[in-house]
Amino acid sequence: MNSQRGYANMSFPVMIFVVLLFGVPALFDLTVDIAELSRQEIVHNLARLAVGAFCLYCAVRAHQGKREMLASRGTVIAGHLCFGFLGVMIVLQLVQFLVRSNS
Repeated sequence: MNSQRGYANMSFPVMIFVVLLFGVPALFDLTVDIAELSRQEIVHNLARLAVGAFCLYCAVRAHQGKREMLASRGTVIAGHLCFGFLGVMIVLQLVQFLVRSNS
């Protein structure tokens, strides 16, 4: 059984997958298409970038062998804030989509 808690339990490949899934596309959208994006899309991409950056931080710390830092209370709170921010933005986009489809 693993005695670590928080984001220290995530495996290195999962962390890299989350970075590639959220961080890289958000970075691309924010650097290339920012002129065509609405404010809501910019904030959504910032949420995706925050999750990607946090998981990149976790992956670097795990690769350095410093998983005890990932189990600290501050890191866990920061991770929950990043993933919570993304969750709120996804819910807001879903509600906006449902309102538009019913109109």
